[in-house]
Amino acid sequence: MCKILNSHYNNSFILENTSGLISEDINNQIEEYIHDVYVVDKDFSWTYIQTHEVDEGPYFYKPVLDPVFFK
Repeated sequence: MCKILNSHYNNSFILENTSGLISEDINNQIEEYIHDVYVVDKDFSWTYIQTHEVDEGPYFYKPVLDPVFFK
């Protein structure tokens, strides 16, 4: 499961069965790509960011150490 958030809206989408999710799946579903999109794991242990700038990103972040506040 993961969540998809948009930098412009206050709502998010929860996706289940996402073990095979790839960036093209997200990009192909966004018709007008004018805002940044964030994809996070259900426990926020990693973050994928697709920016609206065509020459920047995408970015992926996963902490090396497991922060205490995630436990």
